Amino acid sequence: MTGVSIPQPLQSPCRFPAGSATSAAVSLVVLVLTLSALPGRAQSVPESDQPPEQVDEILSELTDSFDDEHFADCEGVPSLVLNEVCAVGTECDVDVRIADYVELYNPSGRVADLSCFALLSDEGILFSPSGDLEGGEVEAWGEQTLGFRISKAEDQVALIKLGTEQRGPSYRVLESLVIRASRAHAIRLPDGGAWTYTERDDAEDSHRGTFGRSNSEEPTR
Repeated sequence: MTGVSIPQPLQSPCRFPAGSATSAAVSLVVLVLTLSALPGRAQSVPESDQPPEQVDEILSELTDSFDDEHFADCEGVPSLVLNEVCAVGTECDVDVRIADYVELYNPSGRVADLSCFALLSDEGILFSPSGDLEGGEVEAWGEQTLGFRISKAEDQVALIKLGTEQRGPSYRVLESLVIRASRAHAIRLPDGGAWTYTERDDAEDSHRGTFGRSNSEEPTR
């Protein structure tokens, strides 16, 4: 699939000065950990892939939606994590039949303002959720709400968090996940735990998805 690269503030020296603590933290987020896979089974996978680019376009869209005060308030909001991403349509979770979804998890013990986060597609489409997410809880959205589909051939989804730096409003990429046929369903087991991926055919047959529900244990169908 051909699309824009997912943006990442580390690429813009006007956003994050070289050598800053923020640059170091972001660079750690986008490190790729390559793990071997067992054929025919769910596989351990990296948290993130491919450093994103094109910061200014995304920041412009965010600042059109939120004022400077909101960006500043987001600094004190606990970070969320991608918890599940499914790209096999309604077959991922037959209990709800929601196509192509993304789920977030709040690993902290505090309430998180969802408007301090956004999901970004490989095509550069932003989805900004609203409301609050309690500590230890999950929230999920399907393609009709997100405004974009997730291709099981190859795609990428990023989670970004609003904030500020010396020059004003900014954001950082918390996670970026690549989806492809060999790993069309990504799920953390348990919530916030290690990633596992399932390839497309197995995901369509096993229905391991848990849309908007805890991933406390791997579902059995």
